[in-house]
Amino acid sequence: MIILMAHKFEDTVSFYKDRGFVCAFHLKEKWAEFDLGGVKLGLCPTSDQNHDRRSRLVLEVADVDAVYKAWKAEGVDFVNEPKVAIHGIMATFTDPDGNLVDLYQATPEKVKDLVRKVKEQDCCSDTAKESGCSKNKATGCCKAKDAK
Repeated sequence: MIILMAHKFEDTVSFYKDRGFVCAFHLKEKWAEFDLGGVKLGLCPTSDQNHDRRSRLVLEVADVDAVYKAWKAEGVDFVNEPKVAIHGIMATFTDPDGNLVDLYQATPEKVKDLVRKVKEQDCCSDTAKESGCSKNKATGCCKAKDAK
């Protein structure tokens, strides 16, 4: 997954949708995810306007704690210990050039909570465009509607 940090979050979501990107998931003002056919593009809101920190590589792993411990023992420079995020567990490290890279582990209960929040936004209603969901409701955030 590639994540872009977005200071103008909803404008950035609209920009990619207007270019034909398929919005797979969108939680207004919190997170948006586009399916690029094998690679996901995530948009994450930020108040930080620092141009050096607008993109991030995310490596999805089965067990963040195990990878964190193994890589830390090998000398990898971690910025933080694994912590619970809105959608799972994450830990951030830097590569030799100082690039920030995240380890990410999805947690089913966090994903279910996000799906519940999307349902509460009623993203698949006739007001979907105003709520920020994909214009093509059949391939947009409505896929999350039936998620268990």
